[in-house]
Amino acid sequence: MQDLKVTYLQSHQYWQDKTANLNHFSDLLKNVGDTDLVLLPEMFNTSFSMDSSFAEEIQGNSVQWMIDQSKAGNFLLGATLMIKEDDAVFNRFVIVNGNGVLAEYSKMHLFSHAGETKEFTAGTENSIIEINGWKILMKVCYDLRFPLDSRNQFNNPYDLAIYLANWPAKRSYAWSTLLKARAIENQCFVIGVNRIGKDGNGHAYDGSSAIHDPWGNTIHESENRDEIYTTTLDYKELQKIRENFNTLKDEV
Repeated sequence: MQDLKVTYLQSHQYWQDKTANLNHFSDLLKNVGDTDLVLLPEMFNTSFSMDSSFAEEIQGNSVQWMIDQSKAGNFLLGATLMIKEDDAVFNRFVIVNGNGVLAEYSKMHLFSHAGETKEFTAGTENSIIEINGWKILMKVCYDLRFPLDSRNQFNNPYDLAIYLANWPAKRSYAWSTLLKARAIENQCFVIGVNRIGKDGNGHAYDGSSAIHDPWGNTIHESENRDEIYTTTLDYKELQKIRENFNTLKDEV
């Protein structure tokens, strides 16, 4: 098993402006150094909009932009965006490399409070991708509040859970607390990637993107500013925790 080098971009986003967002993140990605995986906030190309007319097919321009950026930077790139399939639109977490799409996950828990259930179709199953031998659970924002769908398994555990989000500042305490809880209860590393700034509905975001170890200890938590953060996750540390104090085996 290899260690995993992960980078996240915490940033403001432009409201329903794909061109501005793609240009913005293109500039930020030029500052990313050597890394295995780069992560962007939820709905990176529009911010958290309920306007499903912005949806694209998986072969559309935004995913192709991701593929091009991945190839140019020699890293995997993960983000969520609106994806349409036939008559359905999904809030989909996509991970690509320079050759194409590697993994997809459609958000299972839609945020009805904002009307997401009226415009989008919920996903029905989890997605786990393997990178450098690490099994990684892909999740999106509101999914964080539903621990049963993130529950780890003793016989086939995942090692890292990723939550890409547009999580408002007024609920930032819940965001920070739940990220730690998911790490502790699933004995895994957890990464939460959020945005800053205000969206077109006037909702404020204060970042608080974070990485927690399997004990729930904070490796890093971002302040309310644009930030590119990179760290290396230690697989031996994860193995040691699970060997010496494995709570997953006692799951009923």
